Amino acid sequence: IFRVLDVLDRFGVTPSVALGSAAAKRYPELVDELVRRNACFMAHGTYATRRITSRMSEADERAFIVDSRDAVRTATGDAPLGWCSQDFNESDRTPALLAAAGFTYTTDWASDDRPFLLDRHLIALPPQPEWNDMECMWLRRVPPPVWADNIADAFAFLHGEGGGCFNLTLHPWVVGQAHRIRWLREALSRVLGRGATW
Repeated sequence: IFRVLDVLDRFGVTPSVALGSAAAKRYPELVDELVRRNACFMAHGTYATRRITSRMSEADERAFIVDSRDAVRTATGDAPLGWCSQDFNESDRTPALLAAAGFTYTTDWASDDRPFLLDRHLIALPPQPEWNDMECMWLRRVPPPVWADNIADAFAFLHGEGGGCFNLTLHPWVVGQAHRIRWLREALSRVLGRGATW
């Protein structure tokens, strides 16, 4: 993770961090380091093996969401505004439950290139699995140079259109490996500095 953070520092990028409650409790020193770097935290459930499903009762799902939110607040000192489900799993009631729990955005819906309203009080900031490091390099075996090209090409196109959302999802255990980290540097060097970007 420190390789990834060093690259982000080099380009002045402040990350949004999806933080599960188990990781928040297990790695307090890492959470403190991310707080020191002004990271923005999103609640990310509990464990990587536990997901929201439509088989959960509404009460169980509400408790899962609230417990995840509260664990991030305890670990970081601030209640998270963002939600990132494990593996993008939701039930049909999840957006309403997220809004009721005080979340203002979610990164679970890859159904557009632009932010959109899911609920009166909940915005979807779309993730793009097409350049998610785990989806590409780990699952689909896309070579790292091709991954970097895809990021640069997609960003250039979306930037030209204007109003798009570019969500570059990184997993330090994938892109932070010694043989891949240079491709994150390469991708960001081709993406940043275009102006008119928030």
